Amino acid sequence: MTNKAIEKLIQNRWDLEHERYTSAKRVCEINPNCKGVRITAQQTFLSAICTTGPIDIDVTLNSDSRAYFHRDCLNRDCTGNGFSLTNEICQVIQQLTEKTGTKRCDGKEDWKYLKSSGCSCMSELKYKITPIF
Repeated sequence: MTNKAIEKLIQNRWDLEHERYTSAKRVCEINPNCKGVRITAQQTFLSAICTTGPIDIDVTLNSDSRAYFHRDCLNRDCTGNGFSLTNEICQVIQQLTEKTGTKRCDGKEDWKYLKSSGCSCMSELKYKITPIF
């Protein structure tokens, strides 16, 4: 895969995330009884060479915030789409219940492995989303 093709894929990924952000509803539009959500998370990347993280994340969305959360993978060479908690946030806002979980990266460790069957990226995001009401 050429550098130009990789750059185009990366640009398309950024464009998609921007579209997801601008189309995300505000917390108060989803559930007027929800005053916001708190997202606490730890993001890590493990490779044969080194471990990056854990990086602690603590974000609070208020009622006027967009119900959107995205973090890029810690692996700079990753082919994946990063970590989105937007669907989980919407579920927490609708149901006013806490949600915890772990997401694993959906990409390959490097662009040279894009079409191979192995070499999955070993990044993960452990999260907890708590409604504020």
